[in-house]
Amino acid sequence: MRAALLLTALIALPLAAQHPAGHDGLTPAEDSVVAVAKRLFDGMRAHDGALLGSVFAEGAMLTGVPRAGQPVTFRPATGFVAQASAPGEPWDEQIYDPEVRIDGGLATLYVFYTFSLGEKFSHCGVDAFWMIRTAEGWKISALVDTRRGEGCETEGRHRVE
Repeated sequence: MRAALLLTALIALPLAAQHPAGHDGLTPAEDSVVAVAKRLFDGMRAHDGALLGSVFAEGAMLTGVPRAGQPVTFRPATGFVAQASAPGEPWDEQIYDPEVRIDGGLATLYVFYTFSLGEKFSHCGVDAFWMIRTAEGWKISALVDTRRGEGCETEGRHRVE
């Protein structure tokens, strides 16, 4: 029995060292991508225009895919930053179950989210980020989100802290 445990450890240890995972089960590279989204949501909660502006690449675009029957919206990130910077109730977006893909200077992040305005729940959906690596680190070049009012349960999902 000890020999089997030792053999398992000898095989698993090098594999774990190749892809060390953080507390969310993400590699450090994947965590660096998720950190950009977390900064975006911190900026939204604080209505901090400087923080919000820091996460977007020049020319970044946001696309909203709303509830059925409503038109898709397209807008530059600069417009979003101005709107989210305005005083008012915190915009609280929580994300769950991150899926990260990285290829060189391109990364994608796909997450389920819930959105509340202050204490009042508004909607949920999926955020799909396209990020590019710049001299300053990862920046959002495009963000597309879906919006719905049902199917927003978070039980069994892993919330990103």
